[in-house]
Amino acid sequence: MTEFSLRRAAKKDVPALVSLCKDTISEVYGPFIPPEVLRPWVEGDAVEVLVGEQWPRMVVAEVESVVVGVAAVSEDAVDLLWVHPSRHGEGMGTALLGCVEAEMRENGHRTGRLSCFTQNDQGMGFYLSRGWKVAGEGKNEETGALETRMVKTL
Repeated sequence: MTEFSLRRAAKKDVPALVSLCKDTISEVYGPFIPPEVLRPWVEGDAVEVLVGEQWPRMVVAEVESVVVGVAAVSEDAVDLLWVHPSRHGEGMGTALLGCVEAEMRENGHRTGRLSCFTQNDQGMGFYLSRGWKVAGEGKNEETGALETRMVKTL
């Protein structure tokens, strides 16, 4: 098992978070989201805008001072959870998810929510194996891809 640490994101992490997100989006979503839909995220400034707004709510996973994973929560919802594809299976996703679940609980929420692209088989398996349950399905307005809404009793 790789040694890693979790901590709150800092403003100085923004460039590393942008890079992590662009790498992850490309590799994980590329197989099922059309390139023209992903382009603003991997070539444009959509990720910079997202990270610029959300970094104060982010928790990062790092290995030897390199940011390799990130999660963010708002209210009772997991907004994002990304681990660099080269680091999948090393426990960082589980640790990040546990951290944001604890944050939701500490903020008084008894149930958590999240959405995962239905064709993201690895992501779906990850959440289901950690106690999340399917609550419905719908089309993501931005991408047109199906997404599965999930819930978990915290």
